[in-house]
Amino acid sequence: MAVSSSVRPTLPPATPPRLTPEDEDFLGRPAAAHESARTTAAVPRRNGFELLVRALRRRLWILLLCVVVVPAAAFAWSSTRPKEYTATANLLLRDLDLAQKLFGSSSFAPTNDPQTVRNTNLRLVTLEAVAARAARKLRPLTTAEIQGMISVAPDGQSDLIGVSATGPDAKQSARVANTFAGEYITFRRSADRGQVESAIVLVRQNLARLTPGERTGPAGQQLVKQIQQLNVLAALQTGNAELVQLAGAPTVPSAPTPKRDAIVGLMAGLLLGMALAFLLERLDQRLKEAEDVEEAFGLPILTELPESRTFSGRKRSFVISDGPEAEAFALLRGSLRYFNVEREIHSVVVTSPAPQDGKTTVALNLAAAAARAGEDVLLIEADLRRPQLAHRLELPPSSGLSGALTRGGEIGEGLIGLELPAVAGGDGRGAVLEILPAGPLPPNPAQLLESAAMENLLEQAERLWDLVVIDTPPTSSVSDTLPLMRWASGVILVCRLGRTRRGAAALVRRQFDSMSAGPLGIVLNGAKGSSMAHYEYRSEAPAK
Repeated sequence: MAVSSSVRPTLPPATPPRLTPEDEDFLGRPAAAHESARTTAAVPRRNGFELLVRALRRRLWILLLCVVVVPAAAFAWSSTRPKEYTATANLLLRDLDLAQKLFGSSSFAPTNDPQTVRNTNLRLVTLEAVAARAARKLRPLTTAEIQGMISVAPDGQSDLIGVSATGPDAKQSARVANTFAGEYITFRRSADRGQVESAIVLVRQNLARLTPGERTGPAGQQLVKQIQQLNVLAALQTGNAELVQLAGAPTVPSAPTPKRDAIVGLMAGLLLGMALAFLLERLDQRLKEAEDVEEAFGLPILTELPESRTFSGRKRSFVISDGPEAEAFALLRGSLRYFNVEREIHSVVVTSPAPQDGKTTVALNLAAAAARAGEDVLLIEADLRRPQLAHRLELPPSSGLSGALTRGGEIGEGLIGLELPAVAGGDGRGAVLEILPAGPLPPNPAQLLESAAMENLLEQAERLWDLVVIDTPPTSSVSDTLPLMRWASGVILVCRLGRTRRGAAALVRRQFDSMSAGPLGIVLNGAKGSSMAHYEYRSEAPAK
């Protein structure tokens, strides 16, 4: 690329004053219309289900890892556990109401609520007193060990109760279950007999209080009859429980169950993977898809730059003349030229939320694309803190923008003409792009860029060139860009997928809203799978 000095005549300051942001937006429309347009272009937020699907799609590896690792770990852990056997004895619990059946009346008030009877029986079976009675016959097992082995569960809505014992030995489990069930029956029978015998003692005391004559009379005879009935009732007590099925020694262990544990682990791994994917997605503030960028900034995407070796590596090219990247910049240039049918864009600020997003490369190649299209283009390097153009393009020393601003905004001799590489298939001649580099770094860059001299320089440039492209510092780093965004016709944001963060996007949106800046849209850098990377439309050579 050839480099030459370029001098433009200095024009007097513009006669018509600029309208304030309150009167006119960056396209010459009323501010109310501008706000309406921005509201209409807002990207709707996605619901929770869409966010979950997006998180699972992006972090599918986490879901697959959990689905594989968790059930495998559950299977391995279950396979190493010692085998346990469960034996079950079945008890039939029912109230025979012998007093009513034998003597026509009940000596004790029965409970009519079946659910209360069921809950009472279940509670009685699990009493420590029953385990203590069984421990005396199952030595050396202790009461606590028997309680740890025993579990009681009702059989549906029936009066059957299963008494299960689980242990490492199948025969011991059966013996514990049968002994425990038998001791429960004995416990209940003893409790019921004790209640009847207490009633017998009470009736005998009443009989003893009678005189000899009263004992032979009707009152005494009635008490004697009650004692006889209670003795019969005590002898017939069964505890309202019957062992209907003894526990047999099981042949198949009840635990562990590796297959069942693996299935449970699969479900747990699926839920864990979904939760982790969604959590990491919420914690990750990077914008990774075009939809994320549109939603975060509330702006449309003007073009996508594919992930390309052209922009990276030691031999990277800064001015693109061919390939899908050049097509992307040509599309961007066309979008700016015909952005509004009533008023064209004469100056555009190219900035980014953070450093290393590719704004300088975008600004340079946008200006180059417009110059190749026959436009008179000026590229202003307004980054007076970390300028890159002069070093990248190997430009000669120049007073540049800082010198022009110290002269009151007169562009003067600081311009440099850059001959662009010829386009493949063209006539071999390259267009010339005029550049106003940053120049010597000033001690007060922010004051220079927000001065009247800078506004005057920008007004001159818009009258002398068809398009003025301004490369500025990132918006989140310094405040140098803010006045330029207010004076220029429009603003282009350059975002890099996987690098730009939501916090930076929120800051940029607040800056736009607070100063009525005119954002045109977003250039998406580093897009993977961009259509521009796989599609080119070229003219065919004429047939000879």
